[in-house]
Amino acid sequence: MPDARKGEVINAFIVASDERKDDITAEEIIEWAKDRISSYKVPQAIEFRDSLPMSGVRKTLRRILVEEERRKGQ
Repeated sequence: MPDARKGEVINAFIVASDERKDDITAEEIIEWAKDRISSYKVPQAIEFRDSLPMSGVRKTLRRILVEEERRKGQ
């Protein structure tokens, strides 16, 4: 996502399974990522969703997610 200071930051959109929906937190996901991936790849924000926008061939439509986030920031 666009960021005034860094240029861009990473946001993660999570669709949690029904079993994990109530017992997983954004902080847990960020800590998990810090232990396993490079620091510049760790998400700055986590958003839980019921579903992600998909194309007809079941690919995530990232441009729609970006547009939604830009509208929130205005």
